[in-house]
Amino acid sequence: MADTHDSNKVRVMSSAGFTLLELLLAIFVFSVVITTVFGAYRTTFHNVQKSEFQAKMEGQARIILERIEADLESTFAGDGGIMDGEQEDVDGKRGDRLSFTSTAHLRFNRNDQYAGVTVITYSTVENEESGLLSLYRLDNPLTPVEEEQADEEEQGELLGENLKEFKLTYLNSEGDEQDNWQGNDNEASDNQEEKQLQLPVVIKVELRFGNPMDEEESRLFRTAVAILPGRLSGNDKK
Repeated sequence: MADTHDSNKVRVMSSAGFTLLELLLAIFVFSVVITTVFGAYRTTFHNVQKSEFQAKMEGQARIILERIEADLESTFAGDGGIMDGEQEDVDGKRGDRLSFTSTAHLRFNRNDQYAGVTVITYSTVENEESGLLSLYRLDNPLTPVEEEQADEEEQGELLGENLKEFKLTYLNSEGDEQDNWQGNDNEASDNQEEKQLQLPVVIKVELRFGNPMDEEESRLFRTAVAILPGRLSGNDKK
């Protein structure tokens, strides 16, 4: 009787534990489940981040293009007017610069009552962390007493960032495209036609955004603005 009792006790104790094979199988199943869940979470998180970044790019592009359109549509072509566009390379990226006179001065404080002509400058600066470009808008009013262009060292207000390219193309009256534009307002000339500021008929604007977390990802936005001088000097009005 004692032997039978001891044998049953051993069988009960053995059936209450796990074999090494069962333990390894459980670990394998658990690791598969964890890997699957983590992979799904990572994919979902990446897609959410990508969607958020794309929405941010679209929002920035809309603001930039609307601002540029409003500025260019109010181009000033009277006395002292300028329209200087330069193609620039910023560490291998296209980051053009444009300075022109406009009547689209922005007020950033309540004390600013100026509503005349301003020199607007668009320029780009490379962000050292992301390697992408930041776009700046400098608004420098021309006062009636002293007309001075903006200091080249100033950047102005940040208009957008994470740009791979800021490209401007100018179309003349014959439909030819140019990467640079130099307006002519030579006061020293006796020829009235040479004194007149030469403006492009259309300016094409291209914005290519990049993703700091994904070098291959990019998104292109573009527009074209017809140049209709918003205000002329008294001598030019008819």
